[in-house]
Amino acid sequence: MIVGAGPTGVLLAIELARRGVEVRILDRQRSRPQVTRAIGIHARTLEVFHQLGIVEQFLERGHQATGMAVHTRARRSTHVDFGGLDSPYPFVLMLGQDQTQEILDRKPEELGVSIERGVEVVKVDQGIAGVQLAIRHPGDDDCQTPSAGWAVGCDGAHSIVRRYLGVPFDGDDYGQDWLMTEVNIEWPLAPTAAPPGSCAAATCCSPATPPTSTARELYGQADAAIARDAIREAFRTVATVKPLVTDLVTAA
Repeated sequence: MIVGAGPTGVLLAIELARRGVEVRILDRQRSRPQVTRAIGIHARTLEVFHQLGIVEQFLERGHQATGMAVHTRARRSTHVDFGGLDSPYPFVLMLGQDQTQEILDRKPEELGVSIERGVEVVKVDQGIAGVQLAIRHPGDDDCQTPSAGWAVGCDGAHSIVRRYLGVPFDGDDYGQDWLMTEVNIEWPLAPTAAPPGSCAAATCCSPATPPTSTARELYGQADAAIARDAIREAFRTVATVKPLVTDLVTAA
C-alpha cells in the first residue's frame, strides 16, 4: 500500500508492479497537480526513465539545459557546463512537475495499477501480520480498513504514515518566502543555458517548454502579490541583459 501519488509514490508503484508485486497507490488529492512546481530532471533520473522505457516521452516535451550561468550584481560571474557529465544525458531537462506527473501516471495503468485519487488515509495500524489502514473515499463518512504487508509513506513532509510511526521530520523551514511565476520573456541569452542570478533577493529563471517558446519560469524572493513591473525590476537588478517581460502567465 503506497500512500501518496506524487512522482516518488508513482515511481515506486511502477517498480513494484514491474516485479510482479501487487500494489495499491492512494492519494487524497482528487486530481494530479496542474501547476509547474519543480522543473529540473537530472541525468541519473533520466537514466532510470530509460530503464522504464519512458525517457523519450520526457525528452520530447522537455528543454535540454546544457549549462548554467550565474549573474551577480548585473555581471556574469560563473558558468557551469553540464557537458562533462558521465551520462547519456549530459544536461538538466527542464520540464514542469505537472507534465512529469502526467507521463509517470500512464505507466502504472499499463502495468494494471490504478491510482486511487481522492482517497484519504486517516489512520495506520501496525500489526503482527502487516499493516491495516483506515481510508475514506470522497463523500463517504465511513472508513474502509484494507490490510497490506507493507505501507509506504510517500506523502511528503506531513506524512500520516510517518506520524503514526512516530518518525520525526528533522530540519527547519527556509526563512524566506518564494514566489514562483511563469512569464513570457524576450532576451538574447542562449535557450540552452539556464541563467539564474543572485543578489540580496535571489532571482532564478529557467527555460520552459516547448523549446521554441519564449516562456521562462521565474523564481523570486518576493511577496506573493508581486506585479509584472516588480518582476521586471528583479531581472534588471541581477541580469547582464535587459529582458522584456511581456506577460505574466501564472503566479504561486
